[in-house]
Amino acid sequence: HVMSITKSVVGLLLGLLIEDKKLTLEQPVADFVPEWRGTPKAAITVAHLLANTSGLADKRTTEDIYASGDFVKLAIDAELKTPPGKAFFYSNLSANLLPHVAKIAGGAALDQVARERLFGPLGISDVQWDLDKVGNVQGMSGLQMSTRDLAAIGQLIVDRGRHCGEQLLPEAWLRELTAPRS
Repeated sequence: HVMSITKSVVGLLLGLLIEDKKLTLEQPVADFVPEWRGTPKAAITVAHLLANTSGLADKRTTEDIYASGDFVKLAIDAELKTPPGKAFFYSNLSANLLPHVAKIAGGAALDQVARERLFGPLGISDVQWDLDKVGNVQGMSGLQMSTRDLAAIGQLIVDRGRHCGEQLLPEAWLRELTAPRS
């Protein structure tokens, strides 16, 4: 169980949707969460979720998330504590919204996209990605794979998204994900 490394894999996979022009970093999450339209949460972008700057009220522990059963609903219903982009908070709630956004944007569950476009081409077959009680792909954790398979993903990043002569991940996206932030 690779725990929060799952968040990094989610980030890698979002690059595929961006490359496919199904999603942008600047896109409001309200495009995928109608309940947020016309509220202060409408200012939250995909980039805010990725950067842990959504402003959603969250806790350092995950007990409430696991107890909820529906990780996406819990995140959607969370209070807005600070304006989006103004404060960093390592947010499991935000991470759990990303697979939801990806599913709506791309038309397929993120674990399926991972199997078809990342894990399969890398030869990773013995992998499990946990779902919450209502079937949402977890974004904060839940990915289970061997250390060898995790190393293959690391090598893919070192190789700027190329594997056996094929560009699996956009090189520009990898530069974006690994750029210094403040």
